[in-house]
Amino acid sequence: MESVPSQIFPLCGVLVCGGCDLRLAPLLSADGRRCYRSPCGCRLGPVDAGVAERLIYDVLDERRLVPADGVRVEDWPDLFRRVLAVVRVGAMSQELELVVRT
Repeated sequence: MESVPSQIFPLCGVLVCGGCDLRLAPLLSADGRRCYRSPCGCRLGPVDAGVAERLIYDVLDERRLVPADGVRVEDWPDLFRRVLAVVRVGAMSQELELVVRT
């Protein structure tokens, strides 16, 4: 499989299926939306990349794992990889379990 630029899919390698722990794969939908899909079939639909990224960033900000002055969107890939070990996505895309690196 071709490598995917982290700037396009900053959660690539971090998002996993909450049901079976398989990594979600990046996907550009037919209409050009960035998504993550479940190769295992546990999830019926794709996870909207923009929504997941914003939700995860907001949680990291609430937990004070983001610098007080914030992080530019362009730097989110580095932030996610540095701070997060894994993010499990539940049945609903908004059901996220963040596991931070220790």
